[in-house]
Amino acid sequence: MSLFWVAFIFYLILLPATQAWLWISSQDVVHKTRRNALVIALRLAAALAILVLAVAPFGAGAALVFTLLMLLPIVTIWFLWTAVPHYVVLQWVLGWPDFDWDHRERRFLFPDRDATGLSSDGPEDSRIPTTPIETGYQDLVGKTGTTTQRLNPSGKVRIEGKTYPARSEVEFIESNTEVEVIRDESFGLIVRPNTSDIPNP
Repeated sequence: MSLFWVAFIFYLILLPATQAWLWISSQDVVHKTRRNALVIALRLAAALAILVLAVAPFGAGAALVFTLLMLLPIVTIWFLWTAVPHYVVLQWVLGWPDFDWDHRERRFLFPDRDATGLSSDGPEDSRIPTTPIETGYQDLVGKTGTTTQRLNPSGKVRIEGKTYPARSEVEFIESNTEVEVIRDESFGLIVRPNTSDIPNP
């Protein structure tokens, strides 16, 4: 089988997996929009194309080398370092979901204004929101609550008897910590430890 067809088969396997991660999984850091789905598909194709070009000099054995490189983390699972390049590439394809960079979903993947209430196809300047996208919890801004689990940095908080998705502003927050809601954004409430009752030195 030629190198092209091997790469194409891997693309057909990985594309549904990455799209399922975006649309079906419980992840809440990359907006579930058509534009982001397209960006992920294009990045996946680009990553595989670069690998194809890298192994093409192997000639007749290029398809085998390509397959081995794709399966390397599985074949050598006891050597964790072999999975690092695959992890980095996958993070790039998905928009760096494991990295705690402020507003990274706006930096790497642009939202649409569709059923999610985000920005839609329109002028170029409309692709990047100039203000935080809200989830409808604006009335909770300024209120205090308690973390029901460690915010690492995402998690849940309980406010007035109800549980809401939340994210720490600048640091990890331990469970059962009193927090204050400082703003409302697309992935939930942004909170920080409540220091209003701590007297100034």
